[in-house]
Amino acid sequence: MTSMPDLDQMSPEQLRTLAAQLMSKVDTQSRKIQRDETIIEQLTHEIAIL
Repeated sequence: MTSMPDLDQMSPEQLRTLAAQLMSKVDTQSRKIQRDETIIEQLTHEIAIL
C-alpha cells in the first residue's frame, strides 16, 4: 500500500491531479459494487426458487 502524501506540501495542480485520480477510483469501485449487488440479488433469487 502506498503512503499518504503530505497534502500541505502539494501544489494546487498536484492536488487537482490527486482529486481526479481519487474520483476515478470511487467511480470504478461504485460500478463494481453495483455489479456485485446485482449478482447477489440474482443468486438470492435462484436460491429462493430452489
